[in-house]
Amino acid sequence: KIKSSHRINQQEGMEMSSEQEIKAQVHATLKAQKVKMWEGVYVDSQGISISESLERLAADWNTTGVLTSIKDSTERIEILQALKDLQGHALAKLKAKQFIHCLEVKILGWKGELGNLDQGDFATAVSVNTSTEKHNILVTLQDVPSKKTVTELLAFLTKLFPSSDQSTRLIYQGKNIIDAKKSLGVLFRTTMGIKTKVLLLCLLSNINAAEKEQMNIHNTIQVRISAIRNAANQIRDSTKLEITDQNGNTVPMGKEDRLGFLTALALHRLGLNSTLREEKLTLLLEADVEWNNHPSLNSWKVRVDNYGLLQLDIAWIYLQLEALSNLPDSLKRLEEAEMVLRKQVHVNFITLALTQAEMGNFHEVPPLAAVFAKLFLLQGIAYLCDSNISQNRDSNHKSREKLDQAFVLLQSLRSMSHEESVQQLLEIMPGRSAS
Repeated sequence: KIKSSHRINQQEGMEMSSEQEIKAQVHATLKAQKVKMWEGVYVDSQGISISESLERLAADWNTTGVLTSIKDSTERIEILQALKDLQGHALAKLKAKQFIHCLEVKILGWKGELGNLDQGDFATAVSVNTSTEKHNILVTLQDVPSKKTVTELLAFLTKLFPSSDQSTRLIYQGKNIIDAKKSLGVLFRTTMGIKTKVLLLCLLSNINAAEKEQMNIHNTIQVRISAIRNAANQIRDSTKLEITDQNGNTVPMGKEDRLGFLTALALHRLGLNSTLREEKLTLLLEADVEWNNHPSLNSWKVRVDNYGLLQLDIAWIYLQLEALSNLPDSLKRLEEAEMVLRKQVHVNFITLALTQAEMGNFHEVPPLAAVFAKLFLLQGIAYLCDSNISQNRDSNHKSREKLDQAFVLLQSLRSMSHEESVQQLLEIMPGRSAS
């Protein structure tokens, strides 16, 4: 049995050696005669093999004895098989150059409806698997022509996901290729040729009408911010522009510092004039960025009240938006505001104002106390929220202290105001509770 098995293995090895020899000779002859099995009469317009042409070529070579080692006419079949194998290999290599066999696009974060599933001429087949992770969809494209571009891929995905916005990103090997000008074949080429299977990550987001409106608002804000910066850049060199302190003394400032100062003031004013809270907050935060982008303006944060008032206004908007997540930032900004505002007045200003208000000498309380009344009110509310969240007794104590101070100052200010003015103020507020 062992000898029989050995003879069978020897026979199989000889047959395999013979097949390899025939295939090698056929391959050499094809190269010598410059026969291209992937074009001409050997394939049709679809790139499919024409068996009749191969049979004629095998018969011709067998008759003329082109292959010296083949003597029997029955081996014409072996020639034909070698031709088919070599042609199949050539067509596979050609297809690998012309097509991406499998292009998988994993769509992340999609919550909308699917659009047109017709693949058109982009691929031979398309399938969509929505059974993956929540809001993630796997799109599989078969035989995508390598000459297709990223732009064409994006256009195809836009048809499939019709409500996607302009923030689409295509990630390949950790890089966003959305702006790539190359063809897919060039992008996915390796030293071994074009990859047969490629995985892309696609980040889409479908937006509704309200979100689109919000995006338009955001774009408008950015245009206005750019306009302010351009205007400030144009007037920073003006010799007619003078910046003075609270005593009327001219303040020397460098060009870059003057640019930042003017931009910050303009953004602050624009934010105060805005009627939309989100827009207001965006502009105020942009003003804060300008203050912090110019290190030499640090000394000005305490020399004028503008920076302190800006922090106060940002904290006020946080309160209106009920943004508890920004509570730590609000507390920090209110501390900075108090430090800056106290620098603008006499060291005993607050003590005297509170004393006069508690004694009922309301007319002795200066109007500037209104700023501190707002500061103490915001601090009292912020500390109260912090004590409720963290159960911090110190915050609870600070809250009571600040709210008491705010109440005393507000009472004195209201007593000095005409009732008609107070009613008008209440009418323009969002609600009585807001006042």
